[in-house]
Amino acid sequence: MRKPDHRIRNISAAIMAGGRSRRMGKTKALLPYRGRPLITQVYETLQIRFEDIFLVTNNPGIFDFLPCAKIPDRIPGKGPISGVD
Repeated sequence: MRKPDHRIRNISAAIMAGGRSRRMGKTKALLPYRGRPLITQVYETLQIRFEDIFLVTNNPGIFDFLPCAKIPDRIPGKGPISGVD
């Protein structure tokens, strides 16, 4: 028997994955977590509850492995909130 789908359909989930990585020296979202990039865990956790997920980032190309829409920052260099309005 198949489980019912209880995902939220009328609200989208946004993953904020921008930043310059000044202190860390590398993209935090790509750091390994349980053998995979951290952002993969975030995406899969959200996918359980949300039908629509998108990623807001200053570098969309490095997240091509995620099967969701990538939205670039509207104003580069102004922080993650510049990617949404």
